[in-house]
Amino acid sequence: MLQKIHTIFPKSSVERVYAAILSRRRREVNSLSEKDSQIVDTLRHEGTCITSLNDLSFPANSRLLDATNRILTKTKSENGKTFPLRVGKRQIVTEYPEIFLWGLEERLLCIIESYFGYPAAFLGVSHRVEVPDGQQTGTRLWHLDGEDHCMIRVIVYLTDVGIEGGPFEYIPRSIRPTQAPLHRLYCQIFDQEKFDRIYRKISDADMQNMVPSKYWIPCTGVQGTVVFTDTANVFHRGKVPQPNHPARSALFFTYTSRHPKRLKLSKQVFPEELLLLMADRFTQRQRECVLDWR
Repeated sequence: MLQKIHTIFPKSSVERVYAAILSRRRREVNSLSEKDSQIVDTLRHEGTCITSLNDLSFPANSRLLDATNRILTKTKSENGKTFPLRVGKRQIVTEYPEIFLWGLEERLLCIIESYFGYPAAFLGVSHRVEVPDGQQTGTRLWHLDGEDHCMIRVIVYLTDVGIEGGPFEYIPRSIRPTQAPLHRLYCQIFDQEKFDRIYRKISDADMQNMVPSKYWIPCTGVQGTVVFTDTANVFHRGKVPQPNHPARSALFFTYTSRHPKRLKLSKQVFPEELLLLMADRFTQRQRECVLDWR
């Protein structure tokens, strides 16, 4: 890749462009508020940071809340129980574009790019509803995400989420097993050549053998709780929601580099034809984050 770049540009030009990018990133890091810098620092040390819409105080928060309040009025009945209705991606674009645009807030992009150290791609947003059925399957098993070497998901709780309501749960990146055999196994799981970071799922029993459950951190919180997490580098899952507990409703915003490790998979997060419906609403920077990298 580097050789290809040097073929297109003289070495001195490449170095100037790279230096300019680094300079811009350093200015953005230095321009972060103390509160935003703390989010970046916590992400680097622990891999996850919990905050709230109130603490973030983004200008677009009110528009996001208006949209999510409308979503929460939509429900469905199943087996005599009422659950929030999941909103699809087309609906987000056509009926609730404020949700998508919240993911392109200027300060939010600065936080994410300061953590990455390079320009971010916004892959899109999804609305998820966890039905409390007590079953541990799919993303309720421990895993790592594999779209890129480093990625951020920003999770916004639309409902209160208690310990039995299926909160996002993670193992801090500062925690590593100390016993040699288990440490080797744990490191192998991170080896992308040996394990598929998308489909490799780990049971509670296997994870308990490597990292005791006392180190597993559930992200409980009230409506409006926001979780920043690097899901490519911290083991995580949706904790199993227990029956007779309200369903968890949350938004998941996803960010990677603009050259993600798995480009095809990254493009599948949000259909491009839907993104084009919003193209005239993007600023130049937002367009670069959403469309140009594709």
